[in-house]
Amino acid sequence: MDRDMIVITAGGAVLVAAIYLAVYFLAFRPLTDTGGGDQGAVYAAAEEFVNALTEGDVERAWQGMTPAYRQAVNLARFQAAVAGNAQLASLQGATMGEYVRRGDAATLTGTLDSAGGRLPAELHLARRDGQWYLVEVILAGRPALPAASGG
Repeated sequence: MDRDMIVITAGGAVLVAAIYLAVYFLAFRPLTDTGGGDQGAVYAAAEEFVNALTEGDVERAWQGMTPAYRQAVNLARFQAAVAGNAQLASLQGATMGEYVRRGDAATLTGTLDSAGGRLPAELHLARRDGQWYLVEVILAGRPALPAASGG
């Protein structure tokens, strides 16, 4: 009889663990991706932006910003901001790890590597007309580019 009680207890523990995992994934997954799961497109937009800067193609990086940003911050102002930011001007690469998305907004958190070293970074993106664009770049807790209202 003790053996039957152990089997029931073990089965109950498995059931409790299964319920816990189901509740965890149902409750917390929406906090990280609530907009359709196109995580790859978000990473691709960020990668294109970083690649443009590492190749010295500032105009291509500017094209990766939202249309509203490009209206508010013209190319000359964007170029001056990149040239005036040692980390962006000497960007060598990025490593993005954490991905958080809520609807048409996403944030990638990681590091940017430049000639001056590695800095913590956040890349904020927005989906406009089905395409992902950069809205803001935060390096070491500070905006790295001129702000534009309306993103």
